Amino acid sequence: MKFIINCPECGRSLRFPLDKGRIKIRCQCGYGMVIDPDDTSLYKKGRFDLKPEGPIINKKRKPVKQTGSLFDKDKIIRKILEYRHTLQNFRHMPDREKYRVLLFILLPVLLLIIILYTFFGLLS
Repeated sequence: MKFIINCPECGRSLRFPLDKGRIKIRCQCGYGMVIDPDDTSLYKKGRFDLKPEGPIINKKRKPVKQTGSLFDKDKIIRKILEYRHTLQNFRHMPDREKYRVLLFILLPVLLLIIILYTFFGLLS
């Protein structure tokens, strides 16, 4: 949280953090002082800065669409790691999830066997 006091010499606003403990601040006019957040007289002279600390977002602007390649590399890597995590924790999953994972693994294998048998007759 930030706090604002006026410089005793020139009257400029001095803004400083309160969560850093005792700090030394200096105004542009050359006046310097040590600020102690535990000193209650400090709060009588100033005011709290209630503005948000994050970046200022202009709500009038429309978000920019991200243009990129057809395949998002980060999304693909994230999906692969998610599948890996699912397979590593297979025995801890509920039965319904286990059956679904087995279906997605066995279905392509069965389709491949059927295609090989019908078109190439490799298994006969």
